[in-house]
Amino acid sequence: LEVGLGIAAVAAAIEGDFSQRVTGSYAEPDLETLAGNVNSLLDTVDRSISETGEVLSALANTDLTRRMSGTYAGALARLRDDTNAVGEKLTEVVVNLQHTSRSLKTATGEMLTGANDLSERTTRQASTIEETSAAMEQLASTVLDNAKRAEEASTNAAEVSQTAEDGGQVMTQATHAMERITASSGKISNIIGLIDDIAFQTNLLALNASVEAARAGEAGKGFAVVAVEVRRLAQSAAEASSEVKVLIEQSGAEVAGGSKLVAEAARKLEAMLEGARRNYDLLQGIARESREQASSIEEVNTAIRQLDEMTQHNAALVEQTNAAIEQTEAQATDLDRIVDVFTLE
Repeated sequence: LEVGLGIAAVAAAIEGDFSQRVTGSYAEPDLETLAGNVNSLLDTVDRSISETGEVLSALANTDLTRRMSGTYAGALARLRDDTNAVGEKLTEVVVNLQHTSRSLKTATGEMLTGANDLSERTTRQASTIEETSAAMEQLASTVLDNAKRAEEASTNAAEVSQTAEDGGQVMTQATHAMERITASSGKISNIIGLIDDIAFQTNLLALNASVEAARAGEAGKGFAVVAVEVRRLAQSAAEASSEVKVLIEQSGAEVAGGSKLVAEAARKLEAMLEGARRNYDLLQGIARESREQASSIEEVNTAIRQLDEMTQHNAALVEQTNAAIEQTEAQATDLDRIVDVFTLE
């Protein structure tokens, strides 16, 4: 009967029931020893399986603190050590995951803060570039308008210069005409002088004729009348020539004064012409430099537009980066929440 109880305990153990024991006592020492060994084996296996089950159950319930603490030998000792090693390794993995998730969460938070700051700076930069572009376009328009006005002023200066040059030519012609008038007046004065001489000689001849007619008496009366008339005409001619001479001298003085005025006007026109030429050259330079400045401003505008495009592209990339960082932060939070369910202490 006792042997049957031992076989029943072993059979129950084979079925996974380690609660059965070999009971009773045996007359034979070997059977008694065997029964004791079977019970010890069942106790050890039952205890090791129970501890292993408790550890595995705790692991399944996210409790990584449970360990097998029983004293075992052989395969059961290896089972204990391996089970505990699994717990230790899982604890190490979870701790590393916690550290990684927290570091990742911190890093993503800092990255998100930096990305938000970069996004804000990029937005401000885009706004500043847009304002700068508008200001540069306004400046380019103003410079082009200035260039057009400078060209118009240059054209007007050229016309003024041409008018002054034409005026100078007219003044030169007037000066030459005055000189010719002066020369003609001199010739007329010489002719008047000759007429004066002739009138004087005629007057003397008429006077002598009158004297001779008086000597001739009755026969010279008719000749005396003619001599008197000739003398009167000579005197009239002398008076007229004197008046003409005075007028010519006055005219010469006026012509001389007019020549001085014309010469002075010619000098002033020449100075005006020189100033107009300098203004023309200056305005031409201003127009040329304005066009070059407008061209340079257009190049700057092109560069600013390209910079604006790159800034807009960067802003879009920053938005995408922000979205990726936010998603990573959310995943890090999820990972943190997942690993936080494990009990480590």
